[in-house]
Amino acid sequence: MTAHVSANVSELTTPHRVLVIDDDEAIRTVLRRQLEQAGYVVIDAPNGQVGLAASCHQPPDIVLTDIFMPEKDGIEVIQEIRSSWSKCRIIVMTGGSPVDPFGSIVNPTALLLGAERILLKPFDRQTLLSTIKDTLSLNNAR
Repeated sequence: MTAHVSANVSELTTPHRVLVIDDDEAIRTVLRRQLEQAGYVVIDAPNGQVGLAASCHQPPDIVLTDIFMPEKDGIEVIQEIRSSWSKCRIIVMTGGSPVDPFGSIVNPTALLLGAERILLKPFDRQTLLSTIKDTLSLNNAR
């Protein structure tokens, strides 16, 4: 498995690097397209192991990661990012709701480990872009 890197820098003067990690190829494709159109440099990967390896030489500014994936899941991704890339921002994408049995455990765990935001799937383009913008602005707050 390999990661896919692409860029469209028309809308941003200094494009932010976004790592998208999700085992669903259709989700990665849609997110990559939406983020590129907004001017982000996008790296996408089917699992945490591939995503982190593809980004090790030039860490992303922000990571959007699913939780439940093969190889290296989202919780492991959060832990590794926090130990290696302290300035990187993390948004967790999950299909579970905060009140389901898994969401009630996983969502607080993701936040405790260092994720800044949780996006519940499905979400629209505007929610995605505003969440990324708001989360990236946290860099200035630290």
